[in-house]
Amino acid sequence: MIKKIFANLLDEMILFGVAAILLFVTEFILGAAGFKIVQPEVFLTAYLFIGNVFYFPIMENSRYGTTLGKRILKLDGIAKTEAIKAE
Repeated sequence: MIKKIFANLLDEMILFGVAAILLFVTEFILGAAGFKIVQPEVFLTAYLFIGNVFYFPIMENSRYGTTLGKRILKLDGIAKTEAIKAE
């Protein structure tokens, strides 16, 4: 149970990192166009929401059948991977 919590925390940290990078890219592109983001937390929240909506279903239906956090901590992907190979 504790490993699953840490795996989910790790997944959220990965998503936050990607969202932060997207925020910096957005600020750079808009800054080059002459605009400024007044409330960056709105963009960050939107990126996190979109990431959470798409990340888990895409990763759990991928070839490995599990998220990056679970793969790093070696949780629950082995049985799904073997089941996919058996098909």
